[in-house]
Amino acid sequence: MRLVKRLARRWLARSWGGGEVEAATSRGGTGTAAPGAAPVAAPLTPGSPAPDCRGWAPDGAPIELAMAGRTAILVFLTSTCRECRPVWQGGTAAVAAGARGAPGETVLITPDPSTESRRSVAALAPADLTTVMSSAAWHAYGVTGAPWVVTVAGGVVTGSRPLGAGRPG
Repeated sequence: MRLVKRLARRWLARSWGGGEVEAATSRGGTGTAAPGAAPVAAPLTPGSPAPDCRGWAPDGAPIELAMAGRTAILVFLTSTCRECRPVWQGGTAAVAAGARGAPGETVLITPDPSTESRRSVAALAPADLTTVMSSAAWHAYGVTGAPWVVTVAGGVVTGSRPLGAGRPG
């Protein structure tokens, strides 16, 4: 938990205000790629409009998050990613808490239920956070591995990069 808090603080200090964008492919990936993922574009750069997130809740209900005007921290995870475990187990709170002066919600995004177990995601997802199962969101945001964090302020991407053990920063 301390490692995740430290990584979150470092990442947010460096990139919350629109800092560097770092593609996972340039470093050989961060953890687990989205299962069944097609090739994706590079991560969205700061200043890009944040795409809407459409998918399913872990209980199977359809869910859509309009991102226009929204301020949020989007945390891309899988249920089987070893590097994601500390984040599932409370690190999402550390990511959100580290965003001082950056109000907004934390949203967890996993791949579609066709490639990710709804049951596993439901067991891992904190009840107080919105969880969206959407491979389309992974593709739209150019996410190439997990865990990955995208910050959005006022409907605009302000940062996008891997969040994982062993990452410098």
